Amino acid sequence: MAAPLRVKDEGLEGRAEPDAEALLVDHRVEHAEATDPAELFHEATKYAPYNLPRTLRAYRAYPAWAEAQPFELVPTKRYPDGVQVALPDPGKARRSLSWVLRERRSRMAGPVAPDLRETAALLAAGFRADGEGRRPAPGAGGLYPLEVYLVAAGLRGLGDGIWHYDPYGHRLEQVSDRVPDVSAWYLADGTFGIAAGHFVVTAVLPRLRIKYGARGYRFALQESGHAVQNLLLRAEVEGVSVTPVGGFFDDKIHDDLGLDGVDEVALYLVPFGKV
Repeated sequence: MAAPLRVKDEGLEGRAEPDAEALLVDHRVEHAEATDPAELFHEATKYAPYNLPRTLRAYRAYPAWAEAQPFELVPTKRYPDGVQVALPDPGKARRSLSWVLRERRSRMAGPVAPDLRETAALLAAGFRADGEGRRPAPGAGGLYPLEVYLVAAGLRGLGDGIWHYDPYGHRLEQVSDRVPDVSAWYLADGTFGIAAGHFVVTAVLPRLRIKYGARGYRFALQESGHAVQNLLLRAEVEGVSVTPVGGFFDDKIHDDLGLDGVDEVALYLVPFGKV
């Protein structure tokens, strides 16, 4: 068995840690966008020799914290009081991986609803956990911050409203029977509102921050890309048109789904439907 990775940080504790903005100015004196929030965040979440004692403190403490919890850490939300719909097993993909990679395209989602098995196939490809709790997409530390919601209006096999996907039970749980005005979510007004359904991928950030600190936000973004790509590939197999969308009004989504927009945030919209 390989020895655990150890980071050499002797003698670093006494060093001064410059704040992120000062670090940017030091490194990019001539850069016109030295106060850009994206650059500040990237600098503040870098692993560097001077900040390892601080950035790795939570990482080193996490195993003992997790072991001490009096409950099993299951990384998913639950809506046990809502209507529960067991999803069918989607079966194996009918195309080869090389075919799917060659043919995959972002296509404008149509108004024709896929059947429940096809909807289940998309969710399972991106997010369904196996018997050991592992998901199809890689996740930092196995902490799995992602949640998936589905807005349904006329989808086959589902009542209208907002649904949440349980990746461990492979079922949908109804959050609300209200159908929000999804066309108001999209920056490209009127373009995606005709889709048969809409997936919303969110991240519960404390699941990552407790181990990785602020850098956990980077991992949430990476994981959402991995998972949604899996969903897109299965959609190609099923003949369902999908478009991954990053241009949306964040807090409109948060309000409609009942999210706080701080600890749980929207990362991705995926309108889907057949043409």
